[in-house]
Amino acid sequence: WQSGALVGQYNAGNITGCVVEDCEINGLAAVGGLVGILNETAGERKIENCTMKNNVITQTGSFGGDYDNMFGVAVGLINIDNSTVYFNNCTMKNNTMKTQQSAVLYGENSDSTTVIINGATAVRNAAELQAALAAGGNVVLVADIQATNVVTLAEISGVTATLDLNGHNID
Repeated sequence: WQSGALVGQYNAGNITGCVVEDCEINGLAAVGGLVGILNETAGERKIENCTMKNNVITQTGSFGGDYDNMFGVAVGLINIDNSTVYFNNCTMKNNTMKTQQSAVLYGENSDSTTVIINGATAVRNAAELQAALAAGGNVVLVADIQATNVVTLAEISGVTATLDLNGHNID
């Protein structure tokens, strides 16, 4: 629980210029290459110019439910309400996730947290996708989205938005 190569739980501040390479990070939940859990202190957070390379992140057991999604190449869980977390110019290369999910930058996040990756709003589900596209700007998928009729053109008429599938699918 709360395992990261840099630290298990990180409560405040920014992370800049860290390199995590050739490491094995193991745990039950909230496991990330840099940080297991970004926790409760409100405010903006930035993770910038960090590299995660040739690491293995392994789920060693299960608490069940959402806990099984709290694994990420950089951060396992973002648990900060009413905040924005920025990932800028971070590199992920040749990382292996031995978990129930594929290699993702971060695992789960609080519903009221906005995650921005290189200037694009990160979305994990159909509701987040619809809201982000309606708001306009750049949007990036960080998970496959399974939904029908996610968004109609009439709902985003007059809005300019760019969607980066980022290797994910909308089914």
